[in-house]
Amino acid sequence: MNKLKFYLLGICVLVVFILFLIIIIFSSSISSNKIAGPLPTVTPYSTPNDLAEKRLLLKLEHPSILSTNDAAVKTHILSFLNGQPGDLYHGPDVIISYLPAGKEFQGEILTTNIDLAKKEAVDWFTTQGMSKQGICDLPIMFFLGANASAQFQNPNVLFSPLPPGC
Repeated sequence: MNKLKFYLLGICVLVVFILFLIIIIFSSSISSNKIAGPLPTVTPYSTPNDLAEKRLLLKLEHPSILSTNDAAVKTHILSFLNGQPGDLYHGPDVIISYLPAGKEFQGEILTTNIDLAKKEAVDWFTTQGMSKQGICDLPIMFFLGANASAQFQNPNVLFSPLPPGC
């Protein structure tokens, strides 16, 4: 009878030990898949330009009133999306998209030549009929795309999410 109790106790200890190991392994695999906080809008390899980010935030919170011509151009550009978010322009160095929820344009920079990509975006808006002031007032926010961020290695660059001169 004592041997039976001893075997049952040994089996119970073994089962508890196995369950304990399973719980530890399972919990460590779950915690390694978690993302700590929201994804950053400015990639970690560049130094954010705090002043430009604050100006962009103000533009998003308090949008400027576009001139009659710029408002008409914006309406024409957005008419192709039928009120949905989507890409408006896909060039070699930048993709321009619109997000109706935030009422903002976004420029995804596809190259490490940030100035070239921003110029391409500004040129596209200009060819649509938008004035320089209108481009600044839209607002448009630039960010580095995944491929550009993987290649970008210069931590000394101040990255501005705004179009040049805005």
